[in-house]
Amino acid sequence: MRSSIASLALALSLSLALSGCGSQSTPGAAKARTAGPVRKAATPADSLSPHLVGAVVTGKAGASLLSVKFELQARPDVGDPVDVDLVIVPAADTIDRVSGSIQGDDGLDVVEGATIATTEKPLFGTPIHHLFKVVARRDGIFTLTANLSVTSGGESLGPVYSMPIIAGSGLADGSPAPARAANAAKPAPTAAAQ
Repeated sequence: MRSSIASLALALSLSLALSGCGSQSTPGAAKARTAGPVRKAATPADSLSPHLVGAVVTGKAGASLLSVKFELQARPDVGDPVDVDLVIVPAADTIDRVSGSIQGDDGLDVVEGATIATTEKPLFGTPIHHLFKVVARRDGIFTLTANLSVTSGGESLGPVYSMPIIAGSGLADGSPAPARAANAAKPAPTAAAQ
C-alpha cells in the first residue's frame, strides 16, 4: 500500500509539473511573446545624416515651426573652402513659405550659397537641404547665422539660427582671452587679508 501511495503521489506531481510547462498558457502571454516592438512610421527626416548638429535658436519668433541642423563636410582650414549642408525640417504643416540668408562673422566668409531659395508649401517633416560654401580667413571660433523668413497662416516670422564653426586651430596664439574671462570680477579679499 505504501508503494501505491508513493506511486500515486509521484504520478500526481509529474502531471502537475507537466501541466505547468505545457503550451496551454494564457492567451495574453502567448500574444505578448509573439508581438514585436511597436515601430513608428519612417519619415524623410529619419534618413538624415547622423553627423548633423542642431543650430542654436537666437531669434525665437517662428522657431517652433522649424528644426534647423547643419553639417560641415570637413574641418575648415584657413583659406580652404568648405561645404556646409544646412537642413531645414518643417515642424508644422501650416507653413506657406520658407526662405532666408546666411552670413558669417568677420573672418569667415560665405563664398557660395548665401541666399536660401524660397520653398513654397514645404511638407511637414520633409527636409529642405541648402548647400553653401565658407572660407575662413584666419584661425578662430566663428558663428554662421541663418536668418530665415517663414510665412505661416498669413503671419511673417523671422527665426534666427546660429552655428558655431572652429577654423584652423581655433583661437590663434597671442589672441586675447575671451572677453568673459578678461572681464571677470576679482574675488573679494578673505577676512584674514583685511
